[in-house]
Amino acid sequence: MIADNAGDDADPGAALRAAIEARRAKAEARAAAIERGDVAVVDPREQRERELEAQRKKEALAKKKKKAEAKAGKIMSDRL
Repeated sequence: MIADNAGDDADPGAALRAAIEARRAKAEARAAAIERGDVAVVDPREQRERELEAQRKKEALAKKKKKAEAKAGKIMSDRL
């Protein structure tokens, strides 16, 4: 553990060491939260793929519905 001497003017690297220590502590806290399940790690690529798949399904359903409506309209016009 590094002693906190960020206010010491005699050591020019003290501020750098303090920043490194703070960053390390933050990373360890995040890792612990992930292990506990408090924080979910999201893969951006996987999330984008899920969104694209949902969009494709939505578009396919709309296309299928439009095709069915066109077919139903043709059947109705044939009966007239």
